Amino acid sequence: MKKIIRIGFLILTIFSCKAQIVPVEQVVDTYDNVEEGVTTYIKDVNNVLDDYVGIWKGTQDNREYTFIITERTIVFDEEENINADVLLMRHLIIDSTTFEIIEDATAISDEDVPSEGALFKLNSSGGLTYMFYYIGVDEEKVECGQSGDVFITLKNNNTQMYLILMPSYSTGNCTTGLAEQVLPTEGILLTKQ
Repeated sequence: MKKIIRIGFLILTIFSCKAQIVPVEQVVDTYDNVEEGVTTYIKDVNNVLDDYVGIWKGTQDNREYTFIITERTIVFDEEENINADVLLMRHLIIDSTTFEIIEDATAISDEDVPSEGALFKLNSSGGLTYMFYYIGVDEEKVECGQSGDVFITLKNNNTQMYLILMPSYSTGNCTTGLAEQVLPTEGILLTKQ
C-alpha cells in the first residue's frame, strides 16, 4: 500500500510541476515566449549552437583576432528559475606588426567571461544572428565605454562568421574620456579553424 501511495504522490508531483522547454532558436529579439512563474529551460534541443562553437580567426587593421566560443548552461534568471544554454566567447588580440598582445581574455573563467550569449536576433536577410552582452576586461575601460553588444552571423556553410561590436558608450564614472574599443566596431569576417 505504501508503494502505491508513493507512486501516486510521485505522479501527482510530476504533473503538478509546471515546466517549459523553449528551443534557443525560438527566443528571437525578446524573451516574450518565456513564461514567467514556470520553471523554464531555454535549451539547445536542436544543437544549433554547435555550429558556433570552436576557434575563429581573422585579421583586420594590423590586428590578428582569435575568438574562442564555447557552450554552457547558466542560471539565466534565478528568481524566475530559468536556465539557458548560451554561448560564451573569449578573445585574443595581437598586433600583427609587432606581435604584441593587445588583449588576452582566453584564460578568464566562465563566470567572468567578457562576452556572454543572450539570444538570437533576426537580421536584415531574414536569418538569425546571435547576440552577446560584452563587458571589457579592464574595469577602468569598462567605466569609459568598453562595452556593448557583439553580434555574430554564420556564413558560407558555417565555415565563416561575421562579427561586429555595437558599443554602448556608457561613461558612468569615467574621468579619462572614452576608452578605445578592442573588438571590431566595423565588423570582421572570421574563419573557423
